[in-house]
Amino acid sequence: MLVQWHVKLTGEAAWNDHVDVLTWPRSMERLTSVRNFELRSTAGNAVAVGSSNWVLVHADTGRVSKITPEIAALYDLTPRDVFEEPLPKAPHGLGEERFAGKVLRRDLDTNHHVNNLVYLDYAREALPDDIAAQSFREVSVYYHKQLLLGEPLHCYYHTDGGRHVVNICGDNAANLHATVVFSE
Repeated sequence: MLVQWHVKLTGEAAWNDHVDVLTWPRSMERLTSVRNFELRSTAGNAVAVGSSNWVLVHADTGRVSKITPEIAALYDLTPRDVFEEPLPKAPHGLGEERFAGKVLRRDLDTNHHVNNLVYLDYAREALPDDIAAQSFREVSVYYHKQLLLGEPLHCYYHTDGGRHVVNICGDNAANLHATVVFSE
């Protein structure tokens, strides 16, 4: 299960351009794995790079499981990283409530919780109009707790050192489900 990802646009692709996606596991530890990815344009130039943190979840129990040596042996690790720095930590602070709603069927993925990319839609609704109209070069998402069908959601916006931060909470501000950070 995805717990965090960070993407940075490094170039541009033209409309209808063919884009190759390269991905590889960089590390695998007791409970987490890091997977990097790179998108390349037809000319072979990097268009975007990203890194993501994952945990192994037992299909029957839905609980985090240890990555056993047998599971780790199934993957060829590539110690190449796409960022010089480790993935940034989620900023602190709640902010001002700017959007509220509830989880709808259209928001769900095949695991019956909110699709990872739908969190971006929720977060964009919470951005002030002038900020939402901007193009961002970097996005980070930190998943804390899954959102399920019918659950209420409240999005809180604040800034942190030039970054635009949206905290997506459940029925109260202490029930944090995700943090989305947009950077220019």
